[in-house]
Amino acid sequence: MKRLAQALAGLLAGLLLVEGGFHLRDQGAFPHVQCYLPDPVLGLRLEPGATQKISFSDNPVTSIRISSSGLRGDDLLPPADGEIIVVGDSQVFGLGVEEDQTFSARLAELTGRPVINAGVPTYGPPEYAELARRLVEERSPHTVVFTVNMVNDLFEWDAPNIERHAHWDGWAVRVETAPRTSGSFPGRRFLMRHSHAVFAARSLSAQLGPKPDADAGLPSEGTWSDLVNLDQLMPKPVSANVVLPEVQKLDTKLEMAQTELSDAVIEERRRAGTGRDEVDMLKAVAGHPGDIVGNRDAEEARPVAVTGRLMRRGAQLRNRTIAQVAALDSSRRAAIEEAVARGAALEGLRQKYAQQLLNRRTPMSVLHPELEKLRDFCEARGVELVVVVLPIDVQVSPDEWDKYEGQEPIDMSPSLVLTTDLIHDAEALGLRAVDTLPALRDAEPGAFLYGDIHMTTKGHAAVAGAVATALAAPAPVRLPTVGLSEDRTWLPRTEDWLRTPEMVVRGSTRARCETVQIHEWLRVTCKRIDGRRPSGATVLQGDHGEARVVVSKQAVTLVAPVFAGEAFEARFAWEGYGQLLAGTVDADGQAILAFGNRTASTAKPLEVSSEEARLCDCFTEVRGYDSCIDADDFYNSRCTPSCDQMSGGNVALCSQLHPDDCAGFVACAEGQLQALPSCPEGTAAVGGGGLCLPLCHGDADCSSGNTCRPWQGTGVCG
Repeated sequence: MKRLAQALAGLLAGLLLVEGGFHLRDQGAFPHVQCYLPDPVLGLRLEPGATQKISFSDNPVTSIRISSSGLRGDDLLPPADGEIIVVGDSQVFGLGVEEDQTFSARLAELTGRPVINAGVPTYGPPEYAELARRLVEERSPHTVVFTVNMVNDLFEWDAPNIERHAHWDGWAVRVETAPRTSGSFPGRRFLMRHSHAVFAARSLSAQLGPKPDADAGLPSEGTWSDLVNLDQLMPKPVSANVVLPEVQKLDTKLEMAQTELSDAVIEERRRAGTGRDEVDMLKAVAGHPGDIVGNRDAEEARPVAVTGRLMRRGAQLRNRTIAQVAALDSSRRAAIEEAVARGAALEGLRQKYAQQLLNRRTPMSVLHPELEKLRDFCEARGVELVVVVLPIDVQVSPDEWDKYEGQEPIDMSPSLVLTTDLIHDAEALGLRAVDTLPALRDAEPGAFLYGDIHMTTKGHAAVAGAVATALAAPAPVRLPTVGLSEDRTWLPRTEDWLRTPEMVVRGSTRARCETVQIHEWLRVTCKRIDGRRPSGATVLQGDHGEARVVVSKQAVTLVAPVFAGEAFEARFAWEGYGQLLAGTVDADGQAILAFGNRTASTAKPLEVSSEEARLCDCFTEVRGYDSCIDADDFYNSRCTPSCDQMSGGNVALCSQLHPDDCAGFVACAEGQLQALPSCPEGTAAVGGGGLCLPLCHGDADCSSGNTCRPWQGTGVCG
């Protein structure tokens, strides 16, 4: 028994010597975090109260201390005003630096605000979002910083940690290499976690044993080798937009439907016996610009192009005929009903396309959906979400390749588009987005650890400075959501305006103005009178900032939405006087308007801009409409080519986009769906006409006289 005790004592002493030797060799540090616990949602979590030393890739030894909340550092204090929570992976956690050297700690020093380091090694974007939600619910912070590590987060956006890592005696191991079973004995977890001799034995066994499949997975913390396959990272080409070609086809179908309806109505008029004038008027309703609908006096006379006057007369006749036919037997009205239904269905499809096209944009970053959901979650609780992007060391400087012995340098500049896409997507969501690449470049050399992708104290300080600067700057205004609200319709087409009869507006004939309403859209065109040309129009109330005004030498046209239960006022000006168009909109959305008396005006007439003059020329060329002096007999009317009926918005922008293309210019200015322009940075397409208006946080962002109005989740000046 004594010898057995001596043998056991000797064996224990030997083991202690071996352990001491390996402990001394390792300086008491392990190359990986070894204080994990399993978590059913997050895969892993850090063990509260755990401590360890860590060193890897011949970098200095640092200490890790886990608080009672399972996060690195001191126990959390009660929530405080201005609190910032930083979520992320090992870069945020600060592998390779002390806890007071992480960028979270430095950020607290720079801002004077409490900052919680909620970075956990092995986590990816799904875990960042889940941990952020938990902490927001618990602490109601002021700000959450979502830190994206470009080394591996783009691989992990759709791969939850529970599918990537397994827990093994306090360690995190890849699920592909985790043991299927393991023996159990008293003290196993302590021994496996803390014994340097056991770790050395495991390392030797791994080196001598079969090598795992290279495709089984990447190291949990990621290295430069994660990104050598740039083809895997680069964004896939966006599929061709199928909506725009369909919109172009739809316009053709709409015109065919109009022709079918006119043909059906013409057939009904012929049954009743009708003259040539009525047939020509009905044809004009479905006419295309430049179509010949009749001749003056004789076959040899000049052909007459479609005119707004003729189209409106035809529309009135067609509407009366449809109403009359509605009372007839089903066999008589079937063709007309079918044509009306077909037109209504096509118009419904056009409105559906508008929902897809207004402010359309393709989120380029794979992280966009997660960021949008987390933004909405945080915003509902009064918390600001900020996105910080940490580049790969070899993206910051090609000199970083030198520390990876035996590796051929790769040009990483093409991969920077991934950061650009992420920043743009975040800013489109209205989030502050911080690209730390410039700050880390300024910190080189020495921003990253030797032989590893993690940042040094110098790198963490650079990131903290960049984030602090961003937090002090105004947040970007988010872009509006795509599409229209359910109570809005898209701007009518020019053909629809011209084939819709005028509404009754008291004083409009004397003012020589014509007013048409389609859905919520109002269009008022005022022409020369008594030798005085119209010089402008201004909406004073009721358009929600969406009015579109164009001026020519012959006319001024205002197109604006009106809203049920609201008043509407617009002032039209001619040389030397003005008139107020005012009224209300009833519960059904029908405008009840009247022109007031003339009032003298000394205001200087608006000059026709060069873009408006070009639009007039292009409209006359593309549309081919005539302006006619009315006569009882259409064929005796005096008509000349004119741009009286032109309307437009974004005129300067559209002219710039189509400098040599009249058709494109007119389509863009008219607000045709297939020709919508991309609004300049800082603006967004607003309303059912796609008018580009400045984005805003409040009235201070808008020019004098404009109000910051809510629109589709953002603010616009109008």
